[in-house]
Order: sequence, then structure tokens, then C-alpha cells
Amino acid sequence: MTSSTPKFSPSRRRILGGLAAGTSLMAAGMTRRILASQSLPAPPGSLSPAELARNEAFWREVAGYYDRTVGTLNLEHGYWGKMARPVQAVYLEATHMVNTQNSFYGRNDFPDDETVATSRISAALGVHEDEIVITRNATEAIDNLIRQYRGLEPGTAVLMADIDYPHFKSAIRWLETEHGVRVVEIVLPTRASQAQILDRYVRRGP
Repeated sequence: MTSSTPKFSPSRRRILGGLAAGTSLMAAGMTRRILASQSLPAPPGSLSPAELARNEAFWREVAGYYDRTVGTLNLEHGYWGKMARPVQAVYLEATHMVNTQNSFYGRNDFPDDETVATSRISAALGVHEDEIVITRNATEAIDNLIRQYRGLEPGTAVLMADIDYPHFKSAIRWLETEHGVRVVEIVLPTRASQAQILDRYVRRGP
């Protein structure tokens, strides 16, 4: 080290260490703090799922937590889910924290946060943590899943339905190009029971 090399003083280390600790505490407490300020709706415990589905008062309360598009009744939430306002508040504050801390957060606290998120998701779903993979969206999840199918050989039959999600069908077609599989597209009836749909797959399968 030469005399011209800047030194990293202990006081500076302490300052940065204090900032890092503050960031970790902010990230850990942000969700609890925001959600604690909300009076979230709780479904009546005495109702069956079928009764709860018809409980208009409860669902009006739930709807009150979402911003609505003026003049449009959106029935396509399977494509583009809308955040409730408390969720949006947590998301925006977390994004602000990550945007401020950048790679310092990514290399230090993010792995632990990801572990906690995975644990909470697995507990909610009743599965093991090693069965959970967090992706950014359903399309990315479909790509990761389909592109890693194993045991495919040229001529292997792979089934898909005519009404499947377009990107799902594109990923199946990718298997056809890359692995030489035989894609079988099943035309499903407009109205059918689960048993009838399953029978259609069984009859068209290999």
C-alpha cells in the first residue's frame, strides 16, 4: 500500500455497518408494520366454502381493498393479477429499499429473505421447502417446467389442449423442435365434466 492509497477508516466501517443493520431491520419489519396498520377482512368462521362464496357482504369488503378500473369490469385476473392496496404498499416500499441498497442488499440479506419467503409459501401450501421454486410470473414458471422435461425421445407423444394458455402451447411446440416429440392437440368440448375431459386425454394419449 502506498501513501497515496486511501485508507478505510474504522469510523467509516462503523457508519456503513450501522446503515446495513438499519436496512436489515427495515426490510424485516416493513411487512408487519404496513399490514398491522390495515384492518384486513376475515371470513366468518361459521360459514362453509359454498356459503362464503355467496356471502356478498364479505366480498364487497374484500373488493374495497382494490383500486377499480373506471368503466371496465375485469374478468381476466388469471392473466394480470391486481394487488390489494396493502400488498401494493409493501411491494412499493420493498422496491424502494432494494433500489436504494442495490447489490449490497442482494449479496447480504436477499438470500435470507428468499429462504423465509420459501418457508412461508411451503407452509401455506403444505409442501416441503425443496418443492418450491419462486419465479417472477406464470409464463416464466411454465418455461422452466416444460423445458426441463426428462425422458423425451423423438416420437414421444406430448398432449396439449386447444384452449391451453398460448405460451404453454408455444413451449410445447419448442419441445417438438428441440426434441422431436409428437405434439397431440386435443380439442375439448365447450361444456364438459372433469370426467369427460380426462377421458378425452386418455383416448388421445399414446
